[in-house]
Amino acid sequence: MRTEYCILNGDTIKCEDARISPFDRGFMYGDGVFDTIFVPKGVSFLFDEHITRLFDGMLKLGITLPYSKSTIYNMVNELVAKNALTGVDAYLRITVTRGKHSGKMYHPSEASTFFVIAAALPESVISARENGISCVISEAPKCGTNPIYGIKSLNFLWSILGMRQAIESNADECLFFNSDGYLAEGATSNVFIIKNGAISTPAIGSGILPGVTRDYLIKLLRQHGMSVSEK
Repeated sequence: MRTEYCILNGDTIKCEDARISPFDRGFMYGDGVFDTIFVPKGVSFLFDEHITRLFDGMLKLGITLPYSKSTIYNMVNELVAKNALTGVDAYLRITVTRGKHSGKMYHPSEASTFFVIAAALPESVISARENGISCVISEAPKCGTNPIYGIKSLNFLWSILGMRQAIESNADECLFFNSDGYLAEGATSNVFIIKNGAISTPAIGSGILPGVTRDYLIKLLRQHGMSVSEK
């Protein structure tokens, strides 16, 4: 079996050798952020936008890293090549936590944990492009005023519970409405609707995660003369 590699605190190592302290705040409190980046044929899609969102989330949580964006870019490219993923559709998952627990509920970031994996895109995602997906509606609304909803934090229980509901209903995705009763987002996706030739998507103010691909798609549609309503 092919050995898979990951990055842990700047070092590329075998995944089986990766060790993170049980006192890491990401494990203890979900105190961290992450981002997932599509890598078609070895090229990171919208890397700058994804890494900017990651750094924005870190800034809001008061977490710092000793690496620049360009350094991370070089590291992840080497990881994709190391895992022999340059010829397939793959993805990166970058995780950053505040580091080891200090005994306090909050303390400034001192020695954060930086962890990256790279793997081939799951077959279910590839299949969805051709076959579409089925959805259920969440039983619980999202609160549009909750400040953490704009941060892709490690506190993803809301989406996990939504996906549990989807799986138990033999569906692929769970859609959330917000506390005002408006459609917001999916557990793992942003939502676009095409109706009577008009394209619309929930507004950022509805409490959704500001999706990188969502923003890219809106710009691309408008560049091609199609209007997109955010409402």
